[in-house]
Amino acid sequence: MLRGLKIVHFCGLVLSLGSIFTFIVISALLEGASLENIVFGRKIISTGTNVLTVPGILVLAITGVLDGIQALWLEKLIFPAQAPAHYTDCCKRIIFCFALSKLGDRNSGSFACTRSAPSTV
Repeated sequence: MLRGLKIVHFCGLVLSLGSIFTFIVISALLEGASLENIVFGRKIISTGTNVLTVPGILVLAITGVLDGIQALWLEKLIFPAQAPAHYTDCCKRIIFCFALSKLGDRNSGSFACTRSAPSTV
């Protein structure tokens, strides 16, 4: 992720989570308050949700998608044609080793999982 994209992503996180925590505090302070104060507090929460929380979540979603697009672009640039097969073989090997470690020989406590180079077919 580019540095600027990370900063924008973090700002979206701060906007959404910060506003949610603030609204929780406002709601806690409104307990036992007069009707006018409760209405005022609810208007603040409603406006803040529309102005801060929803845009913060949208910024998080957009920057997350842009990060995914950037990662795919870099993957195709660095590993042109063999990246998907290589990652598929690697994932299969990891899953196989995990299964062997959990279901392997329970008497000896060992399993036969060796690291080998991916096939270049």
